[in-house]
Amino acid sequence: MVAIVPAASKPTQSSLKWTLARNLIAFWIFGLCNNYGYVIMLSAAEDIMDAQENNVKNDNDTVCLGSVSDAKCSTVSTGAVLLADIIPTFFVKITFPFFMHRIPFGVRHCVVVLAMVGSFFCVAFSESVAMSLAGVALASAGSGLGEITFLAMSTHFHNSMISACTQKNAY
Repeated sequence: MVAIVPAASKPTQSSLKWTLARNLIAFWIFGLCNNYGYVIMLSAAEDIMDAQENNVKNDNDTVCLGSVSDAKCSTVSTGAVLLADIIPTFFVKITFPFFMHRIPFGVRHCVVVLAMVGSFFCVAFSESVAMSLAGVALASAGSGLGEITFLAMSTHFHNSMISACTQKNAY
């Protein structure tokens, strides 16, 4: 006895266009949100250090004032923020491809979201330079993981999704 199975209905041209547009918008938003923390930490490097270095004494035991006409003194340069923003992403992109395929996309996405939210809270409420740099490093690691996760996910969709999730190069 042979069972008759109805043929699957073919999607219409308009539903395919809507699905493509929806996916493109979703990948664009994911890429934008993923790179938001990374770019904010880079552009706010001086502000992050200045928030921790108010009234630091220099080698001459004079207090460094925060006005425009006086020299600014800092024990840690903004280069520390730049390194904290680059090294974790580099480490994630070098090591994670070896074992990342064992972690489901949903778990990776949740880790990215938690890392970004945690990094903003860590930097916003930090009371030391080390805590600020840890928040920057957390944003960097989350951004690196998000980038390789969304790029890997884009292989399951139409080819145009790559252009939506790699907006980091536009900065």
